[in-house]
Amino acid sequence: MLQKRMAAIHDLSCLGKCSLTVALPIVSCFGIECVPLPTAILSSHFAALPQVEVVDLSDRMTRTMDLWQQGGVTFDGIFSGYLSSPAQAALVEEFTARFRGPDTLFVADPAMADQGRLYRGFTQDHVRAMTRLCAQADVTTPNVTEACLMLGEPCPAVTHDKALAEKLVRGLLKQGAKAVVLTGVSLMPGMVGIACCDGGEVSQFARPQVPGHYSGTGDIFASVFSSARLKGMAFERAAVLAMDFTANVIQKTAENPDHRAYGVDFEQSLPWLTQQL
Repeated sequence: MLQKRMAAIHDLSCLGKCSLTVALPIVSCFGIECVPLPTAILSSHFAALPQVEVVDLSDRMTRTMDLWQQGGVTFDGIFSGYLSSPAQAALVEEFTARFRGPDTLFVADPAMADQGRLYRGFTQDHVRAMTRLCAQADVTTPNVTEACLMLGEPCPAVTHDKALAEKLVRGLLKQGAKAVVLTGVSLMPGMVGIACCDGGEVSQFARPQVPGHYSGTGDIFASVFSSARLKGMAFERAAVLAMDFTANVIQKTAENPDHRAYGVDFEQSLPWLTQQL
């Protein structure tokens, strides 16, 4: 059987566990060929060091697309994440126009905000570009802040409102996405989880919340979910697997007093992930 192939369109943060440094090993755990299309090279994740060197690769992205298209390369899945500019969102749209077939899974993670605010350097132009991109996806996987920004809703600091989660999911579906997995949903005090829908009812799931903030967990969640769906796992089952793996990783990181503050210790949980498959 021909191996599935996933294009992963993210930045490469050399130090810091996020984006391509988590997507490559996680997608590979599923037996899927992970083909990176780096959007930028960062000396480190912004949470790792105070000074970060960034090399934008937008022109290289276009040249790489040309070469892949000339070579007849095809993809079973396309998975986009952190993009450094609205222009790069347009490049992902160009990529999907060139390489997305009728059966190609396109998952867009609008990695641009958290905890009620946009990431450093982003503006409303970026929000609009990501909104347009996510509306074209088979599945989009925003957190609550990103969903609120894309829908023009106020960003709550904390919410235990199940109705709000459903409103956000329905709003993103109305914008055009075929399915939505909303992350970082606080269903009740001490619990955090997801709200998801692929056209029917909105389902909500939660696990015990570990205090603190852990960078890169959104990328981990989206990598597991995208891979599981590409392998044919049912929508809700894939979402719950991604939630459980992320929760497992956070718990183990919290239990390690020597973990590095810029990321989570996901590597030691990869055997657990392969066992679930």
